[in-house]
Amino acid sequence: MTNAIISLELDRGISDDARRLGGMVALTRGQLLSGVVRIDAESPIKSRGVDVILLWQTSGKGTTTTKDAVRVRILDGPVPAGRSEIAFNLDVPLAPLTYMGTLLKVQWILRVRIDRPWALDQVEDQVILLT
Repeated sequence: MTNAIISLELDRGISDDARRLGGMVALTRGQLLSGVVRIDAESPIKSRGVDVILLWQTSGKGTTTTKDAVRVRILDGPVPAGRSEIAFNLDVPLAPLTYMGTLLKVQWILRVRIDRPWALDQVEDQVILLT
């Protein structure tokens, strides 16, 4: 099975509200998020496609919940050999906001996923703050 190197670069020029805080990207609810996904593959990768997913996850005391808020398919079919650069745009949801409490945490994750049939999907995650 061929693995790829996935990198995610967010476009900072789209909103004055996007800023770096402690190594995490801070986004304002309702803003447009755009960027580029780069995939370096030594050989073609059999896949159903590549998705960009903005999801939130709760953790703490009790059950952990994960929910996709926005999912965009940026490439259908196999990933070609070499470097692929794929632009994406998505609207940041209005809620829930990032929260880091003692008993409950709500965390946002921007995920790139290569959807592989009959194999483990390859993912790259970037934690973000939704303010």
